Amino acid sequence: MRTDPSKRIVPARAPVALLAIAVLAAVSCTGGSGEPERSPGPVEGELVSTDDVLPPEFPSDHPRPGDPRVLYSAVSAIGTVVYFSTGLGRDDIVRALLDDLPAEGWEIFACTTAPGEEPVTFIVASKGRQVASTIVGFAAEQAARIGGARYSYLVSVANDAPEPIEQEISC
Repeated sequence: MRTDPSKRIVPARAPVALLAIAVLAAVSCTGGSGEPERSPGPVEGELVSTDDVLPPEFPSDHPRPGDPRVLYSAVSAIGTVVYFSTGLGRDDIVRALLDDLPAEGWEIFACTTAPGEEPVTFIVASKGRQVASTIVGFAAEQAARIGGARYSYLVSVANDAPEPIEQEISC
């Protein structure tokens, strides 16, 4: 049984948000070729794909609610970003992640929802030295990175995270 996350203090990683933003900022469009290509983006050696295939660098134990389709992925030395599409709604995806991440050994240490016409929920979890930042819900500024495609959620995984600090979960 999951405890109320708003009532517990768990280890967090200080500049995790900056790492996630750096990984997301490294994502660029490939023009929809369907073949993995080297991106001319700011991250040297980045491999970008629009194939409906999960990159092998994506953590196999990170939950993927709703049997999603992969719309876009980018892999670099910094980490991996994958945009997913599924028939599940935002609330169902959030509930599944809040239940399934801890069950797979990921520790959730940040969760918040930004209100708006289309609310977006941000969930950050860690396992070992990996930090996964998930954006659940459609954000036009993120969709612009993949040619405006409608996605359900995206997961950005940083490979090497800083040391933990204490932080309260608000979601």
